[in-house]
Amino acid sequence: MKTAAYSTFPKLVSAVCIAWSALAGCGDDDPNGATGSGAGSSTSTTSASGAGGDGGTGEGGAGEGGAGATTASSTSGTGGSNPSGDTVRFIGRFDTTKPEGPRFSWAGSAIATRFSGTSISVRFNDASTAAQSNFFQVVIDGESKGVLKVNADEELYTVAEGLPDGEHDLLLHRRTEPLVGVTQFLEFVPEQGGELLPVAPAPERRIEVTRCRRCPGATSRRSCWPNG
Repeated sequence: MKTAAYSTFPKLVSAVCIAWSALAGCGDDDPNGATGSGAGSSTSTTSASGAGGDGGTGEGGAGEGGAGATTASSTSGTGGSNPSGDTVRFIGRFDTTKPEGPRFSWAGSAIATRFSGTSISVRFNDASTAAQSNFFQVVIDGESKGVLKVNADEELYTVAEGLPDGEHDLLLHRRTEPLVGVTQFLEFVPEQGGELLPVAPAPERRIEVTRCRRCPGATSRRSCWPNG
């Protein structure tokens, strides 16, 4: 008898709940919008706007969470203040509040352009010293072409020369950490007779991958330090 009673009890409770819902109209019109779908969309909107606000602060901006949303916000924020129009594209976190040019310090930040001619230079206002300079990886037409050393002693740097005459893609990746000093991009200077060309637009989506320095083959700290 006890077994039969226990098996019947949940069915009885379910029937009572269904009847009560039908009479009271539960979940049809929640004045606070606290239904499952409403709460979910509200959380999503809040998270997106929060991440975007952090990303827009530039160098000191976003927290560790929501990296994807932060990157998208930073990229779109710098695009509107691009000093060279569509001939220069900034990738990463840039502070665009200075009219002279965007400032940045995060390793992995990059500046892309496209130009015609056989050589090109870049003008930087850099805060690092000759003893501890900033370094940029130079990538031309998809191939690494060495490293550019930048510091406060100079402003104009030759990035590449002796290239085949024609159109070229240029990408400058910052290699040094923020503690070395902030860099301000001023302009690209193509050779006489050359010119800057429209650069490819930014992709709509990106995937961020963290690589552990101790284990080049690992894609995250957890894959090389299972306990940490």
